[in-house]
Amino acid sequence: MGSAESARRAVVTGAGSGIGRAVVRRLVSEGVRVLAVDIDAAKLADLAGDRCDLHGADLSDPVERRRLADAADGA
Repeated sequence: MGSAESARRAVVTGAGSGIGRAVVRRLVSEGVRVLAVDIDAAKLADLAGDRCDLHGADLSDPVERRRLADAADGA
């Protein structure tokens, strides 16, 4: 575990579709641990896995941005 490879993490917003979804899949395939975020949490369900955690959030809401920051810190 303590290698630089195992320490790589990313937060990807807009992960429910399009470019965000493609970025999540690419990062996971490269061994990066990803926190996938989208306003529509249901769109994230099929991305769940050992290296991908899911977080539904409306990032226009300051409270939800804080929750995302806390989730990212704990990922």
